[in-house]
Amino acid sequence: MLYACKALDEYSMLGFYENDVPLLIRKMPQDILDAHFHSDETHIADLITASGIKLNVAPELASAVIRTLILSFADRENIGPLYHQVMELFINSICEQIIL
Repeated sequence: MLYACKALDEYSMLGFYENDVPLLIRKMPQDILDAHFHSDETHIADLITASGIKLNVAPELASAVIRTLILSFADRENIGPLYHQVMELFINSICEQIIL
């Protein structure tokens, strides 16, 4: 998770996700979207399942926590230069709580 946040920052991928992806989705035929496009929550749940991690909380709560961490990336400049250290602390603390 922390690596993903650093990669988003380092490679400026958030702009693509925020600006270009919505346009691409609007231009895509509905049958392709129906077959291949799913919500963030679906993708997060699939990743949790595929990882084989045993959770100490409901999968919906784990997905919501992960989504919250991802959404915090958009506010990284407001959080300041310690953003990555803050994220590392949050991620380590969260993992201790939600993973068996």
